[in-house]
Amino acid sequence: MKRILLMAGFLLLAALVLMALLELGGCEITRDWSFTSEIPDLGIDTPEDAVKWVAANIEYEPDGIWNNWKTPKRTYAERRGDCEDFTALWMYLVETQTEYTDTYLIGGKGATDETVRHAYGWWNGMYYEPQTGGWFDDYSWAFIDFLKYDYDRVMWLCIVKDLT
Repeated sequence: MKRILLMAGFLLLAALVLMALLELGGCEITRDWSFTSEIPDLGIDTPEDAVKWVAANIEYEPDGIWNNWKTPKRTYAERRGDCEDFTALWMYLVETQTEYTDTYLIGGKGATDETVRHAYGWWNGMYYEPQTGGWFDDYSWAFIDFLKYDYDRVMWLCIVKDLT
């Protein structure tokens, strides 16, 4: 009985979150995680084009004490964010404006200082740093990977964390 109540509670919570998403953002939940405001075609053809565009057009702004993940479209509209916002926007641009898929957000801790935490992108064996516009085949000189999220998980986390 306890399991049934827990499952019912979880399903109710999921339904409420979905209703809030539909009500607040007018979102259409699809594989490309579309929302009301669209990001226009930016002439991006490769992951490298996307990382350069994000670095050139988004200003760094720390979250403060709360780690708030913005949706890519919010980061695009506001033209500012922190490392996970830069990376989520890079992923979104690669996945929706190029022929390439299977991007990942990597969470890294500093190679020399483990208290440092940072998010950056990964695709096809290359690390992408959307804050600087660079890409590397090895990033272990700066960070040690400790988590890896695929595109769908990152978009879902952005939606949920952007509402909180």
